[in-house]
Amino acid sequence: MLVKDSWGHYLEQAFQENLNRIALVDVSHNARYSYRDLHRQIQMFEKALVGYGISKGTHVALLFPSSATWIVAFLALIRIGAVPVCLNQESTDGEIRRLVLHSDSRIIITDEETYVKVRLHEEEMDLKKVVIIDRKGYCSEKLHCSIDTFLEYGRDVSEERVNISRSEVNYDDILAIQYTSGTTGLPKAVMSVHYKVLSNVILFRDIFKYTKEDKIFSSLPMYHMMGCFFSCLLTFITGGSLILMSHYKTNKAIQALIDEECTSFHSVPTMFKLIINKIGDRKFTNLNKCMIAGSYCEPEVMKEIKDKLGIQHIFPAYGQSEGNGYTQIRMGDPIEKMLNTVGRPVHGVEIKVVDQHLREVPPYTEGELVVRSDYMMAGYYKDQEATSKLIKDDWIYTGDLGKVDEEGYVMITGRKKDIIVRAGENISPLEIEATLRESEEIKDVVVVGVSDEIMGQEIGACIILEDQAKSLQEEVVEKKIAEYMTKKLAKHKRPKYIKFVESFPLTGSGKIQKTKLAQTMFG
Repeated sequence: MLVKDSWGHYLEQAFQENLNRIALVDVSHNARYSYRDLHRQIQMFEKALVGYGISKGTHVALLFPSSATWIVAFLALIRIGAVPVCLNQESTDGEIRRLVLHSDSRIIITDEETYVKVRLHEEEMDLKKVVIIDRKGYCSEKLHCSIDTFLEYGRDVSEERVNISRSEVNYDDILAIQYTSGTTGLPKAVMSVHYKVLSNVILFRDIFKYTKEDKIFSSLPMYHMMGCFFSCLLTFITGGSLILMSHYKTNKAIQALIDEECTSFHSVPTMFKLIINKIGDRKFTNLNKCMIAGSYCEPEVMKEIKDKLGIQHIFPAYGQSEGNGYTQIRMGDPIEKMLNTVGRPVHGVEIKVVDQHLREVPPYTEGELVVRSDYMMAGYYKDQEATSKLIKDDWIYTGDLGKVDEEGYVMITGRKKDIIVRAGENISPLEIEATLRESEEIKDVVVVGVSDEIMGQEIGACIILEDQAKSLQEEVVEKKIAEYMTKKLAKHKRPKYIKFVESFPLTGSGKIQKTKLAQTMFG
């Protein structure tokens, strides 16, 4: 059921009911905040925003790492109807320039480190104000100011004046702009809607059976829907505690999970793999739930999450920035469904699988996953053409390949754009990766298409070796892997090119940058 309310209004009640409880533990900055603390800071920031002249519909870029300040700024903006434009601080100066101009953000909230990149283009971006959160003291510059100076704009702003701004926010207004990760092509600006995101997050909270006693650990970036909506905001409407780590470090994450007695962990497969490799003899005594999403997670990793980490309730999920959460494993689902699927569609979501002619296919037949969702975005900002290509007759053409069984459970098998077309034959990288990971020598692998004048594409594999294989001579390892591929893979599916790597390049949201990997390793 859709909850037709704005986030600011809905969250106010949750904050008031939990003022004395811990809302946030900022592990990276060694700081703790009660709901009362956060509420007070949000109100101060709201007054400054209103005093400066920021109002409903104003686009304000948030360009600094996840922190209590990021959360305060985001919540203050959405409470008065302004639109946070959530950007990745790791972007290059050229990317920052392009996204700020594209999003029509004339106000940027950033930190000193990221400002070094901002100032290279600030005249061209026609900025009105740059708030630097870690600049100390007060400053009188017209364009740049410290957080203390900016808060002075709210000194004479009454609560009544802020209430007027809050009252103008409608349930169907734009909540935020978040850029897609851009693993395939330039990022697009997703415009999410207050009540659609709120309704979807409430639904997932109820599926997880979260309560005020839950402590949810997340190191996912706030500019991403999974970090902001499905970790931070989900925690706050529950009245629980968010344990936040802005810069992921495996050993520090393990220690925080133990020290803070976390009950749940929201993450991507990459982070779970790192923890599995580093956990050693340490134990998580309170950790009994996890949400895992963002990319495909192999069944063997799921088993290790359960067996090595002791997490009993694993919730694989599937969604997109464009439509929020689509599917979810539920408590009580059979173990084989948890290991091999991303669950069933949640209430308000329909999923079908279509072939290349857009005809629906039978259960267990691979095709493109097409989704109709009550929670989909308003569209891509200033890009109606791309919106129309993605959404046709209220169906989102996800670009994901998958299958649906007779009970409605969804299996992700790849990306349409990831398919390698070798000599006219479609080859799934995921299938090859799954086979190669079973080799004793291979710890992890990414398979990509490599341009070839004759074949169109050849197959390239970037391999992280197991520790015991690293001690062998490279030609010995290559021979072992070649022998394994001969036994396990059909000839046309065997990688022609193999590169050994120590790690894979990741986006800020933890997804492997396959395009970058292919360009770096194979030209």
